[in-house]
Amino acid sequence: MDQRLAEFLQATEKCTEQLREMLPLEQEKYQALISDDTNQMEEMIQVQQAAIMKLKSLEAVRLDCQEKAGLGRMTTEQILESIPEADKEMFTACFSDLRKSAEELRICNSKAMEIARASAVFWQSIDPHTKPAAPAKVTYGVKGAAPSKIGNGSLFQTKI
Repeated sequence: MDQRLAEFLQATEKCTEQLREMLPLEQEKYQALISDDTNQMEEMIQVQQAAIMKLKSLEAVRLDCQEKAGLGRMTTEQILESIPEADKEMFTACFSDLRKSAEELRICNSKAMEIARASAVFWQSIDPHTKPAAPAKVTYGVKGAAPSKIGNGSLFQTKI
C-alpha cells in the first residue's frame, strides 16, 4: 500500500476510534438527563465538548491525509473505485466501521436530545416566564448557522 494511502487509512481509523470512545459519553449524558442531575449534566457537557474538539482535530487530519493521497473531495464510493484492488477490502471495512460508529453515536445523541427537549418543556410548564425550548429539528452547520433546510442531519454526518 502506498504510504499516503496508509496514512489516510490510519487517520480514518483514528476517527472511528474516537467515535467509539464517545459512545459511552453519550450514554452517560443520557443517564444524567434522565436523572435530571444538573451537576452531572454540566460535567458531561464539558467532557463531550472536549471529545468533539478532539474529533474535529482528527477529522481535519483525516481530510488532510485524504487530500495528500490524491483523493481530494471524493466520496467513499469514489475512493473505493480509485484505490488499488488489493486495498479495497481494508478500506471497505474501515469505512463501514466509521459509518456504523457514527450512526450509533447519532442515535444515542438523538435519544438524549429527546430527553433534553422533554425536560425543557416540563420546566417551562412549571415556570412559563422561561424561554421556550429550541425547535426539535434544527441542526447547525459548520459555521454555527442554521441550514436553510431543517432536518439536514448533523454536522457529523456532513463531515463523514
